[in-house]
Amino acid sequence: MNREYWVWSAEEYNWETLMNEGVWATHNKMENIKRKGKKGDINIVYVKEPIKLFKGIFRAVSDWCLNNKILWKREIEANKKLFPHQIDWEPIQLGEANFNDLVPKLNFVENKNRPTRYIYLQGGDGYPANHKKPIKESDFKIILEEMRKKPCHL
Repeated sequence: MNREYWVWSAEEYNWETLMNEGVWATHNKMENIKRKGKKGDINIVYVKEPIKLFKGIFRAVSDWCLNNKILWKREIEANKKLFPHQIDWEPIQLGEANFNDLVPKLNFVENKNRPTRYIYLQGGDGYPANHKKPIKESDFKIILEEMRKKPCHL
């Protein structure tokens, strides 16, 4: 299997849903998203405001599929399904890793100057961060090692 490593940005309330439900979701069409975080891939979640930390690393344990259950905050507020394409994730490391502290070591962050470095954490329209591209295993290992220094538990 050709495993890839993805970074996804999340709001704090989406982080809570991920932790409670063990799923990630998007509104993108299946043909657009099915190669982004497929079964076996590793997914690193960066929680934006107000936390601004990498908080978890997850393995995709399913492929993307349709799900009609209303789970996410925006769906609950709208009382309708907005993110029908879902993938199951299991945690492999929970913790805290500060992006700014890791920037000098991370290869996927090409422009290390502030504030432009944050462009690499922006997910675009339901896609993963880093311009919809996976990161290298070496960057994954750097983030994993930092998270192991400040672990969190379910």
